[in-house]
Amino acid sequence: MFGEIETPVLHPSHIAGSYPWKGSLHHKQLLLGINNLSTLIVVTRDRDGGIILSLKILVSAGAKQVGTAQAGIEDFFVNELGNVEESSFLKYLEKVEDIGLTENRTFIGTAHQMGTCRMGDHPLNSVVDPQGKVWRI
Repeated sequence: MFGEIETPVLHPSHIAGSYPWKGSLHHKQLLLGINNLSTLIVVTRDRDGGIILSLKILVSAGAKQVGTAQAGIEDFFVNELGNVEESSFLKYLEKVEDIGLTENRTFIGTAHQMGTCRMGDHPLNSVVDPQGKVWRI
């Protein structure tokens, strides 16, 4: 599969700082509804992601609204609760995939790092380059 999914406890400051800015009214509504918010962390491998599966899990569990940390994509309001095969939801998933995880347009955080090798701009002072590729292999 792709790794694992975790459900973290997030304080309002974490939500406020990591959710894409969609205007002051949206931000206010987001924080006022925080008691109904569920956040998933996808711990991925280098070859796979988990954003699509996470959205399907949330809809399957009965979410009325889902969203991602991608800028430029609105939240999706579920028409048929629990139905991950509903046509408008499938179109939303396509849009999420098309936008992708683009640089400076997606919030990406880290939760308990899985490695300890040094990252840098030269093989003399690091094991991997800025993209995580090992210098000498």
